[in-house]
Amino acid sequence: MIDPTDSVTRFIPHPVRLDFVSATRTYSIALDRDLFDQWTVTRSWARKENNLRGKRITHVDSFEAGMAMVQAIARVREKRGYQPA
Repeated sequence: MIDPTDSVTRFIPHPVRLDFVSATRTYSIALDRDLFDQWTVTRSWARKENNLRGKRITHVDSFEAGMAMVQAIARVREKRGYQPA
């Protein structure tokens, strides 16, 4: 049993992942911790017809900052015609 006054134990949010698709492309956004326990937002995209792919990893200060970034990216994807997968 975890002691509620324990100063070591902390809440760890689960990783977040959103996937989007369009007629010719796929796009994924993930918020997770890296090996150094820092929060990262990973964006991955690919074309459906061929093997062209890309990825960008951005370090953020906190889970909340990462969620704000994920939500902003998701809004842009939806404006550009992507549908949630």
